[in-house]
Amino acid sequence: MSVVHGGLREDERARLQAAGVTPIDLSASLNPYGPHAAVVEAARTAAVDRYPDPRATPLREAYATRHACSPAEVLAGNGSSELIFLAIAALAGEAPGAGVVIAGPTFGEYAPAAAAIGARVTEVRAKPPAFAIPVAALLAAIEAARPAVTIVCNPNNPTGQCLSPAQVERLTAAARAAGGWLVVDEAYVDFAEDGTSVGPAPGRVVLRTATKLHAIPGLRVGVAFGPAEAIAAMERRQPPWPVSAPAIAASLRALEERAFAAESIAAVRAARAVLEDGLRSLGLEAPPSHANFVLVPVGDGTAFRARLLPSGFVVRDCASFGLGGHVRIAIPRAEQVAPLLAAIAGALEGA
Repeated sequence: MSVVHGGLREDERARLQAAGVTPIDLSASLNPYGPHAAVVEAARTAAVDRYPDPRATPLREAYATRHACSPAEVLAGNGSSELIFLAIAALAGEAPGAGVVIAGPTFGEYAPAAAAIGARVTEVRAKPPAFAIPVAALLAAIEAARPAVTIVCNPNNPTGQCLSPAQVERLTAAARAAGGWLVVDEAYVDFAEDGTSVGPAPGRVVLRTATKLHAIPGLRVGVAFGPAEAIAAMERRQPPWPVSAPAIAASLRALEERAFAAESIAAVRAARAVLEDGLRSLGLEAPPSHANFVLVPVGDGTAFRARLLPSGFVVRDCASFGLGGHVRIAIPRAEQVAPLLAAIAGALEGA
């Protein structure tokens, strides 16, 4: 199954550059202030003339120390996308027709990961305009389908909506009662309010990534936290050397950049509030976001993106999420918010 991930196409980049426009890519939801120079330098100077640790042990140990757990409860992977496939395969087992419940609309790789093992997928979709994650409907689906895995993205991509820790506990309890697991993908949790993140627990695996906060998607680093038996089951399905030497070095350095992380998070949250206010002033009622992006109803996402592109701002057409009337806009740097709002106003007038 082919998944559309959006982004600026090379032909579009070439046209903009030929017109003297430097594109600002807000289609990928990355920290606009990263990557930190020290993280880039760590990747650049990593030893590439020998094999890295075959199990990325230094990275697992560092994350275990940071999150006060055992290295046996941590697995590093080639981005959280690899860990999604590993988690669903490991936790759903080898039984054909195992059930997987997905809280949608959401990240496009969950369904292919389920399809890869022949799982039956039940998608429970949030409803516009608020797109609140439908906890009651998810609980009902878990009880009815008794899935091996239920997966939620928290905060959710592309809606930016969050579950509270109490809601996550309810879903975990329901999944366990049905004989399954809850997988919580926290790719964007660094930008959410305090208290949103949850840890692993019996019946629950949590996925994190360095990609978003540290803006290093090219290095592909993800981390799974869970009970030792779940992590061991995932690891048995993982080839050796899942994380390269530059990725390990950069990720270890990123863990040290606490001041940079805190400053970036504060700046992104502040810019998000200004952007949301500005969108409302333009008559665009975006659901309040807990992530480093906003989902914006624009009528026709494909056409809006095309009208906005000559300004240099690139946004994510959300048709692949089943939300053809929306675009997802990553939070830019503070000084870019006003020009972005002006460009959006112009694109709306050109409709």
